[in-house]
Amino acid sequence: MRGRLKSILIIVTSLLIAIITGFYLVPKDVEKTRQTTMVIRFKESIGKNQRVKKDHLDVIEIGSYNLPNYIVNEESEIIGKYAVTPMNKGEFAIRNYFQDNKVPDDAFLYEDTLVDGISFETDLAKCVGGIPKKGDKVRVIIYKKAKDKDSESEVIIYDELSSLEVIKVANKNGVSIAQAENDNSDINNSIVPGVVTVKADIKQQQLLVKGVYDGVIHLALRPRILAQKVKKKPSSLSPEAEKKAGSGQANQNKNESTKEIETTTEFSGNKNNNTEREGFKLDD
Repeated sequence: MRGRLKSILIIVTSLLIAIITGFYLVPKDVEKTRQTTMVIRFKESIGKNQRVKKDHLDVIEIGSYNLPNYIVNEESEIIGKYAVTPMNKGEFAIRNYFQDNKVPDDAFLYEDTLVDGISFETDLAKCVGGIPKKGDKVRVIIYKKAKDKDSESEVIIYDELSSLEVIKVANKNGVSIAQAENDNSDINNSIVPGVVTVKADIKQQQLLVKGVYDGVIHLALRPRILAQKVKKKPSSLSPEAEKKAGSGQANQNKNESTKEIETTTEFSGNKNNNTEREGFKLDD
């Protein structure tokens, strides 16, 4: 008798669990996955320190299940604010990437204690590929002229100087090129670069100073996609939300040219012909 009662209790309990699961828990979970919300996505790419406008944004409806709370839901949250990092077309707006004021030119002073800013003069006569901008990556190429007709010229490329970040480009008067362009200043005096400042650690600074006094330094402007890869962003959406939002559009504009534009710069100063370096030879 007791065994039969025990079996009945087990059957009834199992039925109750099945009913609760099938008619309450499962439908409730399914309903959550069907709920949607409005989020903000960029329909145009913008750069760092660029002010966000309504024309840059799209409002789209996606599934709200497992949606991170750092995704912007209202245009008004970021319109008029400045991007602290470049935002690409198709990317979702994330709250931490926008602030009320522009990022100051000397922001690097507060970011990384392992690197300094080092500046050097430039000459427009050697700028054959364009002017690097703040945030660009450049490769330093050192050209060492032959000592005499019996020796050979030398081109040196250090691995340590293959990807330096440009902090600022100023004219001969020390005014930022970007500011000079905004002020519509005389191109002969303002847009002509005079001083380039890059981030560099101690070893990189040593190599740069040697290059300054050894002859001609060329700056190869690296593809800007390299700078974008440095930016680390959290996963914006769950797989379900990404599927509903058509997140495949986020990468359609990331195929940038990998061709390097060579910008050369020449430096005045004493020539140190006794410094030994590794490199490869060119016929003079």
